[in-house]
Amino acid sequence: MDKKLRDLLYCSFDSDLNPEEKKMLEQALSQTKELRQEKEIITSLRDDIKRSKTTSFQPYFADRVMENIRSSIQIDESEQFFESLFVFFRPIAITAAILIIIIAGYNITTTGHFSIEGALGIPEVTVNDVYDPTLALVTEE
Repeated sequence: MDKKLRDLLYCSFDSDLNPEEKKMLEQALSQTKELRQEKEIITSLRDDIKRSKTTSFQPYFADRVMENIRSSIQIDESEQFFESLFVFFRPIAITAAILIIIIAGYNITTTGHFSIEGALGIPEVTVNDVYDPTLALVTEE
């Protein structure tokens, strides 16, 4: 089948052809069985598309698609167990991290040292404190 005739056939469905092109297409359709079959196939496809139910992307479309994907994937029981642990302990881990940061910040401000010892609240020990024999005898109240 000639490419030009096929293009004319496709164009005839979407736009009007000029009289010369229309005459050439009609003559080719009357002479070529293959071109007539092509026209019938295209016509039936267009009719099927017109009759088909139109669906739109309704709200939560992406959520429904992801849920269908998740439901189609087989998950081990062990994977499901670890996933539930992850979901359960995530808020606890975030809360603990925030508390550690708050406590470390408080300790740094009270000790006045921006160091690991200051963050942990360990008082600075001087050389005199190490060699002072009474330091071990002093008790905190």
